[in-house]
Order: sequence, then structure tokens, then C-alpha cells
Amino acid sequence: SRAFAIRDCDFSDNYHNPKHGWGELPARGGILLERSGQGVIERCRANRVWDALHLIESHDTLVQDNDFSRCSNTCAKLWNACRNRFLNNNLSHGIRIDRAAGEVHARDSTCVLIESGSDDNAWHRNDITHGGDGIFIRVLNGWVSRGNLFVENDTSYANNNCVESWSPGNTFLRNRANHGSYGFWMGGSDQTVLIGNEAAWNGLTNGYHQAPEPGFGHGGIVFVSGSSHHTLVEGNHCHDNNGGGIVFRGDVGSQGARWRAQHWIIQQNRLERNRWGIWGRWGDDIRIANNMSTDNAEADYLDDVTRLEQLPF
Repeated sequence: SRAFAIRDCDFSDNYHNPKHGWGELPARGGILLERSGQGVIERCRANRVWDALHLIESHDTLVQDNDFSRCSNTCAKLWNACRNRFLNNNLSHGIRIDRAAGEVHARDSTCVLIESGSDDNAWHRNDITHGGDGIFIRVLNGWVSRGNLFVENDTSYANNNCVESWSPGNTFLRNRANHGSYGFWMGGSDQTVLIGNEAAWNGLTNGYHQAPEPGFGHGGIVFVSGSSHHTLVEGNHCHDNNGGGIVFRGDVGSQGARWRAQHWIIQQNRLERNRWGIWGRWGDDIRIANNMSTDNAEADYLDDVTRLEQLPF
């Protein structure tokens, strides 16, 4: 379908399964659009469902002012869905976990799931808090999702990662990624831009602190476990993290021989009250300039970083 409009509808309580284990289920829950485009979805509700909004091969749709919160799998799920715009939506509490039984990992649930060639989508001022993850750009089949733009979203209070990405070429401007296990967990995220974001209070022992990493524990902006070439980290405020404010790391198994975090610019960031302001290992061609580092528990840790430039201005 083309040029459709869905307004002021309630799709709540269709299929909700918070007790489901790990793994996916066939499409069900709130709204499913398949091979659709050029539409508008606004002022709708889909609460207590499996997936609130599921877009498959559906492009150029405006999704705004909806309440797609409190879902047992995802609040918004994109599969080969491109050039969609998400404005001012409540996409919070996409989580499936049994805390009473001591479960810690929230299975596969996330507020926003982007995968399989979902390119050039724009996300502005959405509430993406209290998820298993907040935003998860997933690559299970080798098909990355590029060109997505995230501006002024709140992804805080994620059980695992406020933002997790395994895709290159995405941009994050002025988002909040606070009070999760990690703020931004970026593996295999070459050509990523992070400007003006806040990543704070992540990995605290009295908050979420799943999956600590050897060496640095947790962190605000973290690039590990996958390549991170051509990365810009500028003007971010990383504070009060139980680990590194900004972390980069090359390949652990080969100690950087197979690949390194390469060609980075880290500049004009405020790094306050973390364990380390910057923690880096097995990097190459790294430029660090004009960051303000205050009251971090330990000095920056930079080990086996080749072609490192540290500029005072």
C-alpha cells in the first residue's frame, strides 16, 4: 500500500508474552506493515503487545506522537525498512525479563530493533528508555544497516546497553545514554559519528551492570569486539561511569595483530568522575585533542596505540 494514514487507533493487548524465553516469534502484536510506504502513523497506541510496530520492506513512512510502550519483544522493529521518520514517540519499556527469578540479560528484547538493510531512517526526540537494550542495530545475517540518524533521543535505563550497534555509518547527535550497563556499545561500527551525547552513570554496582569487560569494566562510549575505523567522538559528556568514559579496543585474541581501532578523532569531550577518562588498547592513528578531563579516578590508559597524537588544543 502507498500513501496510507493510520491515526488515533488503539492496537493494545493483542498478543503479549513476557514469559517467552530467548528467540523470536512470527510477526504478531500491534501493527505490521509489509511492503508498504509513503504513509503516516500518528497518535496511535500499542501497549502490552509483542511488537508494537513492525516494518518489513516498508519505506518513507512518518511515525509520530505514538505510544508504543511496554512491549514484551520490541516497541519498533525494522527489517529492510528505509527512510522512515520516527518523531516524538514513546518507545519505552521494550523488555522481557524475569527479575524475580534472578534473570539479568533481558533475553532478546529491546525498545528499538534495526536490522537487515534498514538504512537512512531518522529518529528524533523519542523516549527509548527502560529497555532490554534501548536501540539495537543488529547484524545476524551479515546485512548491515547504515545512514541512520539519531537526534535527541533518550535511551537511558537499559538493562544491557542503552545503544548497541554492529553496523557502520550511523550518526548519533545529542542523545542521552545513561544508567545502563553501558551507554553506547559499538562493535563493528566503522564510520560512526557521535557528537554532543551524554553517556553517564553506566555500569554502577547499584544499577545495571551486566557483562563487565576485562580491563575496563563498563563505560560510557565503548567500541570493542569489532572493527571501528574512521570514528569521530566529539563534544560528548561522559561522566560518572564505572569504567572508561570513552573506550576503544582492537582485536583481543591477536592483541591487535588482526585489526586495530583505527583512524579516530576524540576531541572536545567532557570526561568527569569516571574510573578513566579514556581507556584505549590496540589502536592506530588516534588523535586526541582538547578534551576536558576532571576528577577521574585514574589517569587515561593508552596501551599499544601506534601513531597516537595527543594535542593540547
